[in-house]
Amino acid sequence: MCDKKQTDNTKYKTRPLHKISITEKERAFNFRTAALILRGSEVLFHTIEGNNFWVLPGGRVHMGESSIEALHREIAEELGARIEIVRPLWVVENFFVHQKKLHQNIGFYYLTRFKSPCDFYDANEVFQRQEGGETLLFQWLSPDQIMEETCFPAFLKERVNSLPSVLEHVVHWDDVSPDIIARGLE
Repeated sequence: MCDKKQTDNTKYKTRPLHKISITEKERAFNFRTAALILRGSEVLFHTIEGNNFWVLPGGRVHMGESSIEALHREIAEELGARIEIVRPLWVVENFFVHQKKLHQNIGFYYLTRFKSPCDFYDANEVFQRQEGGETLLFQWLSPDQIMEETCFPAFLKERVNSLPSVLEHVVHWDDVSPDIIARGLE
């Protein structure tokens, strides 16, 4: 997997880290990482309260962080939990247009599991967590629910039920409705 010497960036963490994110008038770029966490055949998704779509838990990678370090940090911040990386699944180049702005996301997606039992693991309803003044909503979605819900990137709808055995590179264009409420994209 990862050699600790290659991923130890403590010498670069003396200053606040900046998200790898660029926003211009008509374009935006984000480098993000996400965890696919399973509970049987269900997958944990989340959103920001007020948004009307679901994504896998995770977030933006900061300068000086590896995608794995960022994922551990994001899951700790969002869920107060520790995860174990099982294996990488996808490197995704995701493109979409939202409110006349072209978005390009590079994402590293990992199959993960919790290192220890979590209070929300058995939750059957939407549950909330606070992160930096935002209310995050989480829900375990069955394969049928995933097909019914608005989830991004949309290729996940088909792929979470047939996980690759080796890392795959995916180039995907999402068709994003103008009705999508997407706080947190910029």
